Amino acid sequence: GILMSQIIIEEKKLEHNIELIKEKANAKVDDNGNPLKIIAVLKGNAYGIGVKILAEKLLDYQIDFFAVSEVEEAVELRKYGFTNDILVLNSTCILEEVEKIVAYNLVATIDSEQSVKALDDEAKKQSKIVRCHLKIDTGFCRFGFRATENIAENVKKAIENKKQIKIEGTYSHFQESYSKEEKTTRQQFNIFLEAVSNLKKNNIETGMLHICNSSAFFKYPDMYLNAVRIGSAFSGRLQIGVPTGLQKVGYLESQVCKINDLKKGDKVGYSGTYQLKGNKKVAVVEAGYADGIGLDGPKDSVRIIDKLRFLKKGIYSFFKDTTRYVIINEEKYPILGRIGMKNFVIDTTNRDIKIGDKVKIDVKLVLVNSNVERILR
Repeated sequence: GILMSQIIIEEKKLEHNIELIKEKANAKVDDNGNPLKIIAVLKGNAYGIGVKILAEKLLDYQIDFFAVSEVEEAVELRKYGFTNDILVLNSTCILEEVEKIVAYNLVATIDSEQSVKALDDEAKKQSKIVRCHLKIDTGFCRFGFRATENIAENVKKAIENKKQIKIEGTYSHFQESYSKEEKTTRQQFNIFLEAVSNLKKNNIETGMLHICNSSAFFKYPDMYLNAVRIGSAFSGRLQIGVPTGLQKVGYLESQVCKINDLKKGDKVGYSGTYQLKGNKKVAVVEAGYADGIGLDGPKDSVRIIDKLRFLKKGIYSFFKDTTRYVIINEEKYPILGRIGMKNFVIDTTNRDIKIGDKVKIDVKLVLVNSNVERILR
């Protein structure tokens, strides 16, 4: 049967990235002489790689501590049969989520009196102990106990007499470790260390310490502490302006479904934005922005000037075609006109292209819907 578009995950490149990350991590030991722990972040369908594919591969490499954003992502991993540690990075007080954290033996994030109480109450009901990591807000302003001089009092008050809560780690998250500007990151790191020492002075067990994400892992080896959180680096799609040696993993594979002979003056695609200057032979490819083609996605940091341009252009700027060509048999073919939801047109004039020919398209994996099948090849 004819397959619709699918994401091909290149096994050799993925293994190269995992080996490179492990090697870099193994070169360091923490302050107690223990090897550095890698926490593999599998949020967003493992940054588009496919959560099952990456999780299995990581276990082959003895990377057995996972993290996800949402409870449901952790439940999915449990349902696939993964029994190892999974940290849920979002703290929650929502009852159904708290029930699942306890029932599926997940490692919870605590960041407020409410989140601790909700977990402790549920754990009593299920007569379990909940393993937790304590989140400290060092400037991101989403989750975490605020790193103020009275953080120890606030944490103490929250965890007092909570018999079912066991703190096994303490962490924070950098705001802009990917950017050239280092000052904020160094400030956040120092704020974190200060908060941790404050907690320790007050006899609060802090457990395993981690603050580095993928960008910081490559830029700030002095900040590794006991563990690092690696997500996007596995896909090799890290834009941090320093060489990493990672390889970009994965592409979309589709096929040619129709071939048309067009005449000079014909207008191709939505809004007729592309008018032919001569006769051409074109091919229709069976994939579109619903498969992530041409989507540039939100940048981590958008400058004011870009925001203004974005508003001026209206919503369409999100669908601007960033991939202007595709590959068939190692040859480039330009895209003509706008990309539709499930089709687009390429110029195949004077080339021998047949229906069913495989088309290779560069996409941002993380923007490709998770129901597009991922295949390891």
